[in-house]
Amino acid sequence: MLIFMITEENYRSNGMNIFIRRTNLKLTYKGRQVSFKINKKGIVTGVSHGGHYQTHGGLPGMTPFLTPPNYFLNPALFFRVSGLIDYYVKNDITPLWVGENGSCSKVVEGTWKYFIKKYKESKKVIGNNGLMNRVPSGLVDVRDFVLRYCNKVYLDFGFDTEWYHDDRYILCYQFSTTLDDIQYDFVFHVVDKCRLSLGEMIYHIVSNTFAGRGFVILNEKLLHHKTPFYESCNIRLIAHFSGVDFSMCNDYKEILKYLKHSRSQEQQLASIKLQLKDGKDKKGRSLTDDDKDKLKKRYNKINENPVHATNMISSDKHCLYTVNPRVYNFWVIPRRQRCFFKLDMRDTMKLAPPGSPLASLGESLGIEKMDTNVLDKQDNKPLNFYKENMKELRKNHFDFFVDYAIRDARISYEWYQNVKNIIGDGVTVSAIAAKHLTDNVKKEMLKYYNEYSWDKHARGFKLEDGKPNYNLFYKSRGMFGDLPDYAYIGGRNESFSHGLITGRTYDYDLRSAYPAQMQVMRMIDFDKDPIVFNEGHVLTHDDWLHIGQAGFGYVHFEFPKSVKYPTIPLKSDKPNLKGSPVFLRKGYGLVSAPDVYAAIQVGATVTVGKQGFMFFDLKRASEVDALEDFNELDVDNDFIMHPVGFGVRSMIQIRADFAKKYGKKSVQAQLMKILVNSTYGKTGQGIHGNTARNILTDVSEVIPYSKITDGVIASTTTSLVRCVLGMIMNYIADHGYTVHSVTTDGFISDFPWEKMLEIDDYLASISTVYQKVIKACWGEDLEYKTGKGSILEVKHIQDDYFFNIKTRGNISLDKDKSYINPFTNETVTFDGVFAKAGYKGDKSFKYLSDFEKRKFLLNEVLNRDGKLIDMQSDMLSFRDVKNNSLKSITKHYDHIDDIKKGLSMDYDKKRMLQEREYSSIKTKEFKSDYGFFPTRPFEDMAEYEYNADVHSAFIKMGHNIKSDIGFLGYKKALEHGFPKFKKVDKLHHLTSNELKDYKDNFKKYEVRQFLIYMLKHGGLQRKSLFSLDELKRKDYLKLIDEVYGINALDMWKNIAKRDKHNFDYLTAIDVFNRLHKHYQFVYVEELEFEEP
Repeated sequence: MLIFMITEENYRSNGMNIFIRRTNLKLTYKGRQVSFKINKKGIVTGVSHGGHYQTHGGLPGMTPFLTPPNYFLNPALFFRVSGLIDYYVKNDITPLWVGENGSCSKVVEGTWKYFIKKYKESKKVIGNNGLMNRVPSGLVDVRDFVLRYCNKVYLDFGFDTEWYHDDRYILCYQFSTTLDDIQYDFVFHVVDKCRLSLGEMIYHIVSNTFAGRGFVILNEKLLHHKTPFYESCNIRLIAHFSGVDFSMCNDYKEILKYLKHSRSQEQQLASIKLQLKDGKDKKGRSLTDDDKDKLKKRYNKINENPVHATNMISSDKHCLYTVNPRVYNFWVIPRRQRCFFKLDMRDTMKLAPPGSPLASLGESLGIEKMDTNVLDKQDNKPLNFYKENMKELRKNHFDFFVDYAIRDARISYEWYQNVKNIIGDGVTVSAIAAKHLTDNVKKEMLKYYNEYSWDKHARGFKLEDGKPNYNLFYKSRGMFGDLPDYAYIGGRNESFSHGLITGRTYDYDLRSAYPAQMQVMRMIDFDKDPIVFNEGHVLTHDDWLHIGQAGFGYVHFEFPKSVKYPTIPLKSDKPNLKGSPVFLRKGYGLVSAPDVYAAIQVGATVTVGKQGFMFFDLKRASEVDALEDFNELDVDNDFIMHPVGFGVRSMIQIRADFAKKYGKKSVQAQLMKILVNSTYGKTGQGIHGNTARNILTDVSEVIPYSKITDGVIASTTTSLVRCVLGMIMNYIADHGYTVHSVTTDGFISDFPWEKMLEIDDYLASISTVYQKVIKACWGEDLEYKTGKGSILEVKHIQDDYFFNIKTRGNISLDKDKSYINPFTNETVTFDGVFAKAGYKGDKSFKYLSDFEKRKFLLNEVLNRDGKLIDMQSDMLSFRDVKNNSLKSITKHYDHIDDIKKGLSMDYDKKRMLQEREYSSIKTKEFKSDYGFFPTRPFEDMAEYEYNADVHSAFIKMGHNIKSDIGFLGYKKALEHGFPKFKKVDKLHHLTSNELKDYKDNFKKYEVRQFLIYMLKHGGLQRKSLFSLDELKRKDYLKLIDEVYGINALDMWKNIAKRDKHNFDYLTAIDVFNRLHKHYQFVYVEELEFEEP
């Protein structure tokens, strides 16, 4: 029989108004199966859910199930009974449910012995007041009680807060958990905006509501924390954007103060100290003076860097999580009761698909969103009134407010439980992914080899003191050194046009792009010397053993002019362009082998440079003495898949199974998707020396290498993705179609869906490895009848048109449109693409529907004058809040314009813009004849750098390239150079004198551009009222003086005698038109007509 029951109560305790909702998930009453076993001590009796043993032989004829004092308990009470623990302890009984060490039993012998020791000690040391939490409740499974008492498990809480006003006046704190088959939701309401301490709230829940459940918070009754005779309980807080809620507690800085060495560090320090004292190492060997110096340095390094000083990480403004648990000290009664517990923190922002709002996680979990707009309408309030005024919501709709408040804490809790149960615990998905990868690789490799090590056999080096030692294992790895790290470049992100693209287009994705290409990569044979090519060698495909072969070096390259999409990325050395790869027609630089393979495939000539080019040699299945034969799908042309491929494959397979079983949008499938996709990123962690600020020490620190960081894997993987994209895009161009945009692992093109499998046939003609990977991951062969087995999948369809802005900026107004799958003839539904190019919008934009957002942004882009006005984040960082003891997390702006920022929606500078071509569209929702600008690749680095500088200055001046005259202005800027003038957008920051100077200088800038145009670019010959009236120099100067108040004679003379001038054509035309309008208004008589 299943009973489901909800109870609620409100009460007051220690000045806190507390609401508790209990939801009894399961109360099952069923018979218990009795088990017997004979051992040396006699007959053991027990039940399936619990039990104990006692020698049955001292009392002849006594039935085991009678309950005399100090003998056998009634089996109905074996599982949940308050006196059971005392009975076991007093009679020195080991229950039947305690298993041997190393067994799969919930409680093993070691834990039980530790529990008995702690349980007896606590009775001796702590008085009656402290014992209330140490007596098992009738609700608790005695096994769970033992584990909790020994701090083997965590008490997890979803955590959230509700507040109002910029100064964050607190309304309430919410905690959600599930314990012993009961859901608990707590709301701590505050009085007079008085913030509560995290310690007192957790203490109240654990010591009162959860009394007798095995969780114990120790009251030391000490002024300062000392190591107790046993550790206090483990608490884990889970929140979304947790820094915001955590900093609402009045004692949140306590966790940031306490610095302590971890248990592992203390053991290392003690060991080093002993070695130095005895003069011998752990194995008893004598230490040299050099050995002692190294140990002293190691001791000082550990001693000066307690792990608890670096185990809290802050990222993305307010995402907080702990790498190791921290000790949280607090006063229950000031100066009298000082308590502590161990605190871990998780942030669901880092354990969910990137950028996911909490509401979307709730939807995935089946937790319905509570819509305050219904109440807005009911109470005749503006839309989103209650969402932005929580105080009013609590006042007018208290029950709704409580449910609303609890909801976010419950979602955080439930999402984390799913993360933990499906993919495992960790602070970020990428950290969890790294563990999955190494575990999977080891499991798979041990099928074929007697021993396996990630460091030695997969990446060929080991980290020592956080830095790679490339020479430790193999000569070959040492020869490459950190060359792969420098060759590491991210994904390909480019737009190939700007403007209105008409006709049907498709947004194609490479299926599991990075994990799939990790399986294309082949296993390196570190025992063999690298394959070396010297300066002058012209590389061909014959130089590759396999397309998935890792290699690095310096090359000269040149693509035919007919190639629309070059495939070799290079980076500029100019500071303002660093980090952004560009794909040039010809150039020289450090490259990764797959990029070169694609270049040769599309017709480029690639010649080895002075520094040379090297490949790693590869392992051949025919040469490996494996324990069993490799699967034929894991071997291609005798070359074995790289170990990293084995590691990610099982994750892809599990994701595919989850998608079939639960649906693509299920929690299970989503978690496996982000797990798989996070793996690649972890292999590149720390390579480029990026930094992050330590929230405890307030010092910027270099992000360390991860346990799986490897420049070879990271660089080769991302290069393989670029390689396959480059070959596909040029295949599309060669067949008369166009690619409009590429973004890391997908592209937008007019290449027809029904032709999609032709691309797979093309790739199969290059290498059989692609179809083998698809077969191994998804069990699919290439089938024209069903469309299965393709490396591509359709993500969005743009039916008649879309607007291509720039990289990661594409807008379609199509929503939920139906199309016929050309392979299955089934009706399927797709949205059009919508990438906002970094636009965030204001609050009103946030609350628009998806279609309204698309339409709004498209209209803004089409009608822009200069940069688009966007709103910058007004959120302070957690560091700012902590360091300045701020209540607010919102930046204070002295002027409304300070929160605004300019966002360019013009084409970016990765390719050369060409003249505008005609395109137009007219539908019910939208009409435009904007046209579009095609592009070509830059010839070389010099052309790119020059164009980038001019483009940057042109856009900063407030110009747009959205019309023929705008393009002409840009073209003239490239031809003549663009003048330097620092335009100020926020004039209110200037003093009155500075403002006057700036306006005067800007007027001079405008007049100068006009005179350059008139004197050097044919302006005097332009047909206008000026030329008809044959104005002279004095006439122009008079006009300038009248409109601008400037005597421009000297400027005229200076410009006239110099041949070359940087030139702002669009500003010149603006001045020309302004003067022309003034001339017409002041000097040209209007024609008068007689009345008929």
